[in-house]
Amino acid sequence: MYSKVSVIIPFYSKKIWLLEAVESVINQTYKNLEIIIVNDGSQEDISDLLVLYTSKIIIFNQENQGAAAARNKGIELSTGRYIAFLDSDDLWLPEKIGEQIRFMEENHFLWSHTNYTRFEDNSKKIVNVKCALEGSIIPKCLIWNPIATPCVIINKQVFESNSKLFFAHGMNVGEDSYLWQQLGEMLELGYFPKSLTKVRIHGRNTAFQAHLQLKYRGESLATAKKYKSKFNSKLLYYHYLVTLKYCAFLYQCLLYISKYLKLNDASFEIVCKVMYIFPFLNFKILKTLI
Repeated sequence: MYSKVSVIIPFYSKKIWLLEAVESVINQTYKNLEIIIVNDGSQEDISDLLVLYTSKIIIFNQENQGAAAARNKGIELSTGRYIAFLDSDDLWLPEKIGEQIRFMEENHFLWSHTNYTRFEDNSKKIVNVKCALEGSIIPKCLIWNPIATPCVIINKQVFESNSKLFFAHGMNVGEDSYLWQQLGEMLELGYFPKSLTKVRIHGRNTAFQAHLQLKYRGESLATAKKYKSKFNSKLLYYHYLVTLKYCAFLYQCLLYISKYLKLNDASFEIVCKVMYIFPFLNFKILKTLI
């Protein structure tokens, strides 16, 4: 009998995308699944999904608290041996769960991730993204973290054995990286080098918003100090630390300038993209050296 897999989907907007995401779960070749949709204060009515998919879906409604809190609630509600995460705007290939669970069990990994493809609605362009991060991922994942949440599966016993493991509630960027870093301290990461997830690209993707990247990097200073001993080279560590401090300083300066010049959101983002080039190149260098 296949082990049950709990699929956790946080939802806030775009019901049409949610329906596509749920269909991609229903169409999995691996059938022992439960789908937990955490409705994070959405204004859209999704109650009809209970009629469409009856025994397959659980919907939990909560006030808007963000994706991290929604995923944490899904973990709390889950009853499966494995937990898989899917964002409501992304899709899985039919063999995703089956192949990844098989890989984990054959290689005794308690958590794993895969490659993925990026796509845009109304576009034939597809970008393959290789996420070759595996094994002991600290400190490399501090500099370069390609782990996409919809590509991750975790054995639930990991959460049951450590109540302090959770997505960082209150962060609007990097809340998933926070958990991956915690897991990376404890466990080796399994990497299955196959694209099994389709990530939808749209204007709200955090990874493509320079101002959020600057903010997140600047806020990572405390984490960087925590992992100082994980760096084999003091020079690389201080290179990393200085780059983070630069991001923090730059973000605050740009906020001030934006307020002074009364820049709109689009203009502010353009300025951030230009100014983020220097730290971005530094992170690229560090990725190569570590």
